[in-house]
Amino acid sequence: MSSIMTQPETAACPAQPAVAARTLVTRQAIHSAVYTDPGIFEAEMRHVFGKAWLLIGHESQAPEAGDHFVTTAAGRPVLVVRDRSGKLHAFYNACPHRGARLRAQAGVGWPSISCPYHGWTFQLDGAFLSLPAIDEYPEAFRAAPPRLRRLEAQESYRGFLFVRTKAAGPSLEEFLGPIRDVIDDLVERSPKHELQCKPAILRHRYRGNWKLTFENLNDTIHAGFAHAVAARIASDLVAETPEQGGDPLIGLMMANGKPISFFQGLRMTLGRYGHSYFEAHMPTAYPDEVASALADSFTANGRTPPRGLAAGNDKHLGLLYPNAVWHARYQVVRMVYPIAPDETEVVTLSFGLVGAPESTYDSARSYCNGSSSAMSPVITDDLEIYEGIQANYRHLTGWHPITRGLDEDFSSDESARQVRATSEAFIRNQYRTWLAYLEAPDHA
Repeated sequence: MSSIMTQPETAACPAQPAVAARTLVTRQAIHSAVYTDPGIFEAEMRHVFGKAWLLIGHESQAPEAGDHFVTTAAGRPVLVVRDRSGKLHAFYNACPHRGARLRAQAGVGWPSISCPYHGWTFQLDGAFLSLPAIDEYPEAFRAAPPRLRRLEAQESYRGFLFVRTKAAGPSLEEFLGPIRDVIDDLVERSPKHELQCKPAILRHRYRGNWKLTFENLNDTIHAGFAHAVAARIASDLVAETPEQGGDPLIGLMMANGKPISFFQGLRMTLGRYGHSYFEAHMPTAYPDEVASALADSFTANGRTPPRGLAAGNDKHLGLLYPNAVWHARYQVVRMVYPIAPDETEVVTLSFGLVGAPESTYDSARSYCNGSSSAMSPVITDDLEIYEGIQANYRHLTGWHPITRGLDEDFSSDESARQVRATSEAFIRNQYRTWLAYLEAPDHA
């Protein structure tokens, strides 16, 4: 069957896709305009990314007073800074004077946030501090000078920082749903239940829509086809030198070569707000000596190692719709940033386990490079496919089926559901959430 379908009986081809999102998605198909139309993209930034909880980083990225990092949320620049009391604040990174990007600096000499344009200065909690020639401003201004604008909602879960650009909405814990288990799995691999974000942060961009990443990373069918060459090379290498089989990068390459029947035996968990993860399909056990040292570090910290720590875990790539992806065993988190309808940036953080042997990070480093860097023999396959899809959708408009496992749809009154790992129910679940965000009132 051609990848470009004639329109299904359940929907008419939209004449104005930017103003009628519901005409672009049915239970059985997606129209190519959802990936290419600038109006749809603008609506997504306002309603999808504007209403969902978004992961923006980890508290260990700003450990001391005045420490900070910059990021974006729903396309808006964000400055995260720790104040003198130890509290983290997420501000819109714009001076209230003329909108210039701000600067924060740690240290006794300058524990503040300042604007490089006209020298307006603010305390680390966002309160006004000073500005040049303040006596020239009106009395009313001097009596109540502006402070930095905080994000409308900010919460943390297990050290991970989330924001929302709309005040109304579910609590963070309700929003996370089953993905809490994936985050807990990562944090509780540390004998101190603490993570440390490593300073090396990987970034890559591709010329394609952000939704292509979320529709791909829990798609088990694609693995044996898109990554067939990498799987074959890894299998040949292990056949010649069996000791290479313990390398996480080799394991990642080989795991994608499993037959479809293997993936049909795995289960996928769906969450209410478009989230999903499926059972692990690649090696997750620590090497014996690493597992033993890790168990000893738990004992030294007065904790019992979590169940199954030595054997691995049963979760693979937790998708937190619409902006983050977790892999607990390999201590890696990816954040997805839409730039334009046809451009996306992916930022990858890797984490050390505080109190654990440094050897626990060896496999994380290898997996991080193998899954996210320019040297990856796997992600490059996906990016080439994303860009080919995007190019085709610009010129070959039409409908595309999402009917695999059609009998396994998620119900809106469920908090979670399990389906076959080969089902496209997770994609339908994403678009159910997508429509709900787009159609909800602005205040919701």
